[in-house]
Amino acid sequence: MLDTSHNLGILDAGLERPAREQRQWDALFLTLFSDLNTIARHVRMSIRLELPSYHLMPTARLDAEVLDQVSSVLRRAHQGSAAASATAQAEPATVGALRCRQGIPVDDMLRAWTIGVQVAIRHARRRAATLDLDTEHLLDFVQSALEWSDAAMATAAAAHRDATPDLTCQDRSSFVRKALTSALPPAEILSRASTYGLDARQRYFAVRARPAEGLARREVDGLLPFRSADHGRDSAGTHIDGDVAGFVRERPAGQTAATIGVGPARTLDQIDESFRLATRALDTAHKFGLGGAHDLDSLGLRVAVAADRDVGEAMHQRYVAPISLSNSGPELLASLREYLACGMHVERTAERLFVHQNTVRYRVARCEEAIQASLRDPRVAMEVSWGLDWAIVQSRQAAEPRTSPLEQSPSSWP
Repeated sequence: MLDTSHNLGILDAGLERPAREQRQWDALFLTLFSDLNTIARHVRMSIRLELPSYHLMPTARLDAEVLDQVSSVLRRAHQGSAAASATAQAEPATVGALRCRQGIPVDDMLRAWTIGVQVAIRHARRRAATLDLDTEHLLDFVQSALEWSDAAMATAAAAHRDATPDLTCQDRSSFVRKALTSALPPAEILSRASTYGLDARQRYFAVRARPAEGLARREVDGLLPFRSADHGRDSAGTHIDGDVAGFVRERPAGQTAATIGVGPARTLDQIDESFRLATRALDTAHKFGLGGAHDLDSLGLRVAVAADRDVGEAMHQRYVAPISLSNSGPELLASLREYLACGMHVERTAERLFVHQNTVRYRVARCEEAIQASLRDPRVAMEVSWGLDWAIVQSRQAAEPRTSPLEQSPSSWP
């Protein structure tokens, strides 16, 4: 039998038991306390393995905090099941507030606490077998540990919520802007996300919206769910260079009064990549005068057209310029654009233009004569389409005022 005559001072008085049962009960806990460092190390390793939000915490600090919490669980469990209601909850409240300040999500904090209790129970089960303790004592330990842990987790969660900073809109806006523009390390984004009511484990679509002419930016704000109370964990927004920007859980769809670029779904530590692609989609759609939400898939080849001025100019000079200089040039170009949009189907093109099919054939022949090439050649058709698209970009750029939304100074999220 383990000698329990020494070191009993570390154990608080608990439920009254017969002398023999009390000796066995104390023997289990003295053994667990002698293994405290080993238990705490296993808890810390399990937490780090499962919960990325704890990776930023220095190992020495996490070891010390886990050691204190495991010791607390053992002390309260030794007191018996009554400890769950009789023991003051100052310790778990302190832990909850601390985890909030450290940027640990409340769900991760509760999971870490559960991991600690599970590791302690497994270790107790092994030690009880070596001490030849009655099964009843082990069940009492499990019940005591779980009951106090349930009460402690509720207290810690409440303290975590109460300690959440009263963040201003500017604080949240600054965090979103830095996350979108690669101004924060990925690990810091994940650790701070819960502080702003965001779920670091979910995937978000980065979005960037630009108002159409005559539409105020504040009206664009209303097109995206950044301000809705129903979307507290589902979206976050800011302003970047005159555009409305942010990320949302649900992809915007349909026609809107603004042009919206949408990036692919990414976790918050990769949201800057999604935002880069959303910006490219927005710039392309804006250059083509397209309203509504667009991503790179929906824009297709137009993304390359908008981005490569040299190729656009070359295709324009090779194909569009000769046609525009011929008799009835604008009419031929309009018919050619419709012809390509209809998949080079004469009948469908004639219906769209409200002309006879022979008129379409005549105009196509005129275009082929001007460029000295056949549109039946897939390469020629693609290059002609590229040149026609570049003509759209060019004409819109010429019509736009000198100061574009991208040249406006940034402002904070209102």
